[in-house]
Amino acid sequence: MTHVQMQHHSVWMSEEDPLDTMRTTQELPAECDVVVIGAGVSGCAAALQCQELGLDCVLLDARGVAGGASGTNGGHMWPSNDPSQGRKAFESACAAEMAALLEEAPGPDGSASIDARGGLELALDDEQFAMLKGEEGLEAWSSEKVCEALSAEPGAFAGGIYHPKACGVWPARATRALARKAIAAGANLQTSTTVRGIEEGTGGGVEVQTDRGTVRPRRGVIVCANGWAPKLLPELKGVITPARDHVIVTEPLPRGVWRHSFVAPEAKGSEAGDDFWYGLQLEDGRLCLGGGRRQADGGYAFGEDDDSACDATVVKGVEAFLRGHFVGLEEVGIEMSWPGVLGFSKDGQPLVGKIPGRAKVWVCAGFGGHGMPACLACGRAAARLVHLGVEASTEPYLEGLSPARFWAGEGAGGEGKPAVCAEKAGGLTKSLGGKGPDAIPSVGETPASALPGANQPPPEDYDYMREMSKTKEGRKQLAKDLEALFGGRGARTRPRSESDENPLPLPSFAPATIEDDSDRPANAPQGGGGGLSSLGALPDVHQPPPIGHRGDRASSSDASKQFAMEIDTLFGSLGVQRGAALEDVLKPTLAVPLPSFSPAVVGEDLIDPIVTPHATEN
Repeated sequence: MTHVQMQHHSVWMSEEDPLDTMRTTQELPAECDVVVIGAGVSGCAAALQCQELGLDCVLLDARGVAGGASGTNGGHMWPSNDPSQGRKAFESACAAEMAALLEEAPGPDGSASIDARGGLELALDDEQFAMLKGEEGLEAWSSEKVCEALSAEPGAFAGGIYHPKACGVWPARATRALARKAIAAGANLQTSTTVRGIEEGTGGGVEVQTDRGTVRPRRGVIVCANGWAPKLLPELKGVITPARDHVIVTEPLPRGVWRHSFVAPEAKGSEAGDDFWYGLQLEDGRLCLGGGRRQADGGYAFGEDDDSACDATVVKGVEAFLRGHFVGLEEVGIEMSWPGVLGFSKDGQPLVGKIPGRAKVWVCAGFGGHGMPACLACGRAAARLVHLGVEASTEPYLEGLSPARFWAGEGAGGEGKPAVCAEKAGGLTKSLGGKGPDAIPSVGETPASALPGANQPPPEDYDYMREMSKTKEGRKQLAKDLEALFGGRGARTRPRSESDENPLPLPSFAPATIEDDSDRPANAPQGGGGGLSSLGALPDVHQPPPIGHRGDRASSSDASKQFAMEIDTLFGSLGVQRGAALEDVLKPTLAVPLPSFSPAVVGEDLIDPIVTPHATEN
């Protein structure tokens, strides 16, 4: 077995290119129409679109083209299979355009930059496989077929589903191709230029302050820094959270060891669709495997944006997965490894639009490890918004990506403070990553992959629900949202009587298997008492949700009962009885009538933003 020294240099950036150190002009321009910060895929696409719209653009990067996530990810491009809000159509079109770009950008040796053989979303146990098989329109593969296609140990994987549009890609080549198009169109590229701050004056002007001087854009700034965006825009702290993965590359092996790219959950018993591990085989035969963000400390590696060096413990964890699941790889040499930073938004969707409270600053970031099938189109969209001088897009799918969804009230709520879950009172369903109640299977059904995931860190606070509870209309809207949300899950509602004029009693939050209050645990507070005093016994709301909470809460009668008991306990502590009528909830004496239903608060499994990270920014 041979090893080489761990390095920051990725396989995608191993091809030397003049763009790594290029500055279109020796001096930093003092003025321009638009400054784009970040020369990854989205930033280069934004710069190109600006030039095509007649806007003079300066493209800044602290490193070089593709020096961040676009050059350190896992090399995956998996368009979403989720049709809601137009996401599937949007990403399919964007991925097709990216594929065409890659076809025109082969390697120096003529090697292909895209491998369009489809990908496998894997399960490590039968329960995970049952969840995956609910994915509409995708073919389920048996354990034997999956293991044969990936040269895996017999039984290493319980099965999987085949994504025909999934591709392996060489992301740095795509980024450089976009950069060259932007430069040819007139964009001014300035590498090795670190942005120190973005300042807006009272007169409506904006300055981008760098380590080489200040640039004053006339029309605006687009921040395309993904997981690093909060460093430039402090108001995004908690809205976009960075996380760090690692990728390893083996010595060359015969072609066909992995006939498809793949993603897999962390371990047996963890959440299906977690996409904790992701792998593919390069054209030269080397295997590329990424993941490991929970290997360093046994917890969630969120908040980490330092990609200057590898974590040896994490690299060993990635190696252990490789050697433990695939035939004949026990002694394979590892040629290189590198870290990469992802950026997760609260709801698992990117932010594309103007920052509330800022006159001339737009953002395109927060792709959650799913950037390659979306960031090109999102970058272009951000440039169009600057050109038009508008806050958000009205185009399908893009219209739901406005940063304003995380701010309370108009703009930044007067204080520039992001709201927790949503822009308006209908925010409970927005917390499902844009999916409505129909996306949540009823209790007792096999949970589909559309169920909320566990990779997204929970919101930092729950002011949204509390603010809504202060007014009668706010409490009424919350009750309606809860009725719709839990009704879609098969929860029981209990009208007081058939003649009751109030059509919206609160859901009982009990699965259909719970027939009465006899299942309430002995220590559960009874409705009407306790106020908020017992909330201290609940899990710390700042902790991330459990790893394996997707299906186990509804997979058996006992689990469903326990889940109902936990909901009862929580609502009892708030003074809300099971089957309480809406009018009781609207009483002003109940200061906080409803909880936020974060997984950390409830215990395990209600609202958690849907994310399917495949790689460091893939």
